[in-house]
Amino acid sequence: TGSHAQDAALVLPVFLDGALQGYICNKAHWMDIGAKDPYCTDTIDVFQEGLVLPGLKLYRRGERVVDLLRVILANSRTPRELEGDLNAQVASARVGEQLFAELVRRYGPAVFWASVESMYDHGEAFMRRFLEQIPDGRYSGTGYLDDDGLDDRPIEFSIGVEVAGSSVRFDFSQTPDAQAGPMNCPLPSTVSGCRLAMAALAKAHYPPNEGFFRPIEIVTRRGSMFHPVSPQPCFLYGWPLESALEAINEAFCQAADGIAPAGGAGDIVGVEVWGYSKKGYMEGWNVGTALPVGQGGHAAGDGAILQVASMAFSRIIPMEVDEARAPVLFERMEIIPDSCGAGRHRGSVGWSRQYRTLADSVMISTIERTRVAPKGQRGGLDGAANRLVVIAPDGTRRVVGKVTRYPVPAGSHILCEAGGGGGYGQPGERDPVRVRRDLLEGYVTPAYVQRHHPRALACAIPP
Repeated sequence: TGSHAQDAALVLPVFLDGALQGYICNKAHWMDIGAKDPYCTDTIDVFQEGLVLPGLKLYRRGERVVDLLRVILANSRTPRELEGDLNAQVASARVGEQLFAELVRRYGPAVFWASVESMYDHGEAFMRRFLEQIPDGRYSGTGYLDDDGLDDRPIEFSIGVEVAGSSVRFDFSQTPDAQAGPMNCPLPSTVSGCRLAMAALAKAHYPPNEGFFRPIEIVTRRGSMFHPVSPQPCFLYGWPLESALEAINEAFCQAADGIAPAGGAGDIVGVEVWGYSKKGYMEGWNVGTALPVGQGGHAAGDGAILQVASMAFSRIIPMEVDEARAPVLFERMEIIPDSCGAGRHRGSVGWSRQYRTLADSVMISTIERTRVAPKGQRGGLDGAANRLVVIAPDGTRRVVGKVTRYPVPAGSHILCEAGGGGGYGQPGERDPVRVRRDLLEGYVTPAYVQRHHPRALACAIPP
């Protein structure tokens, strides 16, 4: 499916009067599909990453293929949840089929497809107008990863961005060879990431269509980190992709002022705690979700605390819900003062959340970007990096990176710290009134103000 085995794509053809009109596509993440662990940071090939499903018919002539469903469910530690997700995908595809058919029937295929082409042409014109505002040239950005999940060697890569007139080329040809661990991003996701970056930078105010991406060319090298081939592992494909998005933003920051934001924390601070029975089976509870992190400042204002670009529609599960369904107790959730990168427009502050386990559990951490801070741009300063700390029942503290099946006995504390964003523009250019308001809000401390904005201390806030 262009990502990892847990992302399942359903494709439903839509016919009208016996003629194929198009497809309804639906892709969703299944909780578990039989990988070596419910979530993995240390796989060495795709066969450890879950059941591999090539294009197969789940329905044949309108009837569900029960044997295929049985194979899928037999390879999951959470079969009930997986079947529910699959049924939801099927139901949503059926709704899409009905609405799509009604639309084509209402206007007729000729008018419908002429309108689609017109939409594509409009999207292309929109993107080309944006690219024409950027000076021609080759720019580059650098991505950073803590490690590949198997050892502690840091990974660094460069992405080239070439703007020529109303076209842009993303050059991944100089990125490292595919990693031994699962930090590889399949080609379809690499393409998707470049498209996502361009839609965001161009500030498309309606859902982008295929026309938006006609001016984009993507160059990769087969067998590299951003174009792996089977059986090279790719379970954590989203993490190099997120760092690639940060690198692309950095490249466009070089191109011109006001196009891209400063660096963000580039991660989802992914931590999950699972319960297991004595026989090794999951007991059916887990706590964990994608968490928003600090984003960089930009030409129009300060950074915000948001989900990373590749998970923009994710939501935080309320703590009360997690406490009701899993043996955990949340103890605090608060901002981290001074974690924002200083600048004319500061990055957002980071924040921390801590909970205590009430039963013996197993933790899976996919945390990234703990070694390299979010970059400031245009003279702005770096923000704070992400961090994960596990505090054992005896009070011993350990800073943890990517781990799989890490034991957390009852009474352990898990402290997640989401990093802050990088600053944009020179710190000395920041409005002193805004600095004082940051101080009153608790985003920064007097020491931070003295260090980066000393003249703001003498400024009074107007009523």
